[in-house]
Amino acid sequence: PGIFENFNVLNQLRCGGVLEAIRISCAGYPTKRTFEEFLDRFGMLAPDVLDGWEKEAKFARVLYEDMRKEAASIRIQK
Repeated sequence: PGIFENFNVLNQLRCGGVLEAIRISCAGYPTKRTFEEFLDRFGMLAPDVLDGWEKEAKFARVLYEDMRKEAASIRIQK
């Protein structure tokens, strides 16, 4: 108890799919979300855009444009 064998730990992580999940995550592949999950997570970025949108693609496009305009207005000084 309390002693870990590196080989066994690594083998368990491999067999459990943990290392593969970490590799995929580090590669930057997005996870799939439902539209409702997307709204819950990112809707706060533009609450004025959120009201009254039923069409998923249109909402995402408007949110993207809104965030792009906001990002363009931010300047980082060196």
